[in-house]
Amino acid sequence: MSAEIKELQELLDREKLIEDQVKKAKETARGILEAAHKEADSIISAIEMDPEWEKLEGAKTDDILRKKHELEEQYTRNIAALGKTALENLDTAINRIIDETLRVKK
Repeated sequence: MSAEIKELQELLDREKLIEDQVKKAKETARGILEAAHKEADSIISAIEMDPEWEKLEGAKTDDILRKKHELEEQYTRNIAALGKTALENLDTAINRIIDETLRVKK
């Protein structure tokens, strides 16, 4: 029975050792995570304060507005062309109806 108690004690000691190692690993991971968060916050702050970043954001906004304006102009041209085509088709249809009506009456 003494051997079994000794074996159980060894298992308990190993378990405690492993628990301590896990605790230390968690603390180390927590420290690494906190340091990474601080570093990321520092980088973001530096980027937000950089005047070049503001220029890039402004250029991006200007580019988006320019493309929007181009698309609006293209849309207006397409609508105008579609309206013109519709009127031409209507005019052609009316002329054909008149021609057919006159042909039938003769």
